[in-house]
Amino acid sequence: MLKKIVASLVFLLAIGLAGTGMAATEPAGALDDINRAIDEADSKAFQQLVDIDGILADSLNAFLRELKNPETASKLPPLLALMFSQAAAQSEGGETLRGLLRSEARNFVLNGIESGAFAGRKPIVANSQNLFGPIFSAASPGRKAVIGKGKPTKSGNMWLMPFTVHDYGNERDYNVKGRFTRQNDGTVRLTGIENIPALLAQIGAENAE
Repeated sequence: MLKKIVASLVFLLAIGLAGTGMAATEPAGALDDINRAIDEADSKAFQQLVDIDGILADSLNAFLRELKNPETASKLPPLLALMFSQAAAQSEGGETLRGLLRSEARNFVLNGIESGAFAGRKPIVANSQNLFGPIFSAASPGRKAVIGKGKPTKSGNMWLMPFTVHDYGNERDYNVKGRFTRQNDGTVRLTGIENIPALLAQIGAENAE
């Protein structure tokens, strides 16, 4: 239970993925480049195409807000509930704990790409000495790929575009509303996920099955 709940934070980023060319100037092309970076286990290209830190921060903040709901918090083991309560605190200790969670999640995602796990190949599991290492160690990354793209809506240098990600690990589909931003060099980067709360609810329902 503990591993599934925390791993859902990582999964929010992973489903925002799905290349090295870095030439895309439209959201659809950026998604193709992201898919290619994953298939080629190119974490450097992936980090250029996706704002990992920003999406993880948004996902963690949304998760912590959800835990303010007593019904949601009551489903957690007491020690885990206490840990997340401390992470939500607006204090130096809370920020330190949030930083550790983001760091471990980031390492998990990059390892999933570099090992080829997110492309469906056998993962190379990194042994984390971090306090949160055991939480992520049992999470199965599985292959993830964009299988459908909606119509982008443009506003200035930003687009909102829906797309569907299929997880071959659990054979489920996830409808994502991505935020894409044009960079100074003219390329396009995935900089956010607009429907994080809905995705959290979906993942939470799956974990309860």
